[in-house]
Amino acid sequence: WADATCTAPKTCTRCGATEGEALGHDWADATCTAPKTCTRCGATEGNPLGHDWADATCTTAKTCKRCKATEGKPLGHDWIDATCTEPKTCDRCGATEGKALGHEWLDNWTVVTASTDTTHGEEIRYCSRAQDESETRALNIIGDSSRNVISGLTEGATYNLNTALTFTASGSGMGNAEPIKGDVRFIPSSWAVQNTPGTFRDGYTGTFSITQSGRYTVTVGFQQQQYTDGGWQNTNISDTKTVSILVGNVVSATPTDGTANGVRINPQTGDPTQILPLVIALAAAVIVIIVVLLLRRKKK
Repeated sequence: WADATCTAPKTCTRCGATEGEALGHDWADATCTAPKTCTRCGATEGNPLGHDWADATCTTAKTCKRCKATEGKPLGHDWIDATCTEPKTCDRCGATEGKALGHEWLDNWTVVTASTDTTHGEEIRYCSRAQDESETRALNIIGDSSRNVISGLTEGATYNLNTALTFTASGSGMGNAEPIKGDVRFIPSSWAVQNTPGTFRDGYTGTFSITQSGRYTVTVGFQQQQYTDGGWQNTNISDTKTVSILVGNVVSATPTDGTANGVRINPQTGDPTQILPLVIALAAAVIVIIVVLLLRRKKK
């Protein structure tokens, strides 16, 4: 007997008699480079599949998806130079190398909006590498002593005796509601009429009355402060503003001592300095009535 093969049964080599059946082919699937092939006899059927190529990438050559065979070389990275905000980057695969350069800011800042006494301004500067890249920062509010004012009283004006006179002191920069480090302001710190000191009320107002005619000067002191370490700190700079007024029937005297000349600070309702003339008039009227009554009794 000769063993059976894929296409022939077991066969006698002398007489040609057979026994059983042919084995049949034991096919191995086709590959990229070989057709379907019998593992016993080597017979083939059909054609090779051919490679299923995946395109080359920056780091791998053209590669068959089935058998991993390669062809050619990797493409290599297509680098785009690093910028201020991005590292060196491949334009194909997005791989990066190194770090972003960081902005190279120009030293010259340009004012966009100037600060006022109540709002911060803004300034801008640009990157020397990327002119479309910029950064901004707030400008400090810097109070200026020239803008410290006393309102409510008019320089050289004449006012009545025994009348409550009210003024308001306003320091430059004191309206700054959201201070940042380096801001400067002036706040009213004291006031006086001649030599008589006063006390500020809410809103930095002061009130006084005068009982003697003359020329009087209202002086307000302002303290400069700078914002640092989260709070306002006094500096060694101060300022004063004055308003000179006339009160009553001024002849020539110029008072130098406020207290001696009848200055009343923050006079309250019912202040005797203001109702004294009325009290005197009422007292005189009462005396006259009493005298009249007495005279009538005598006549009777």
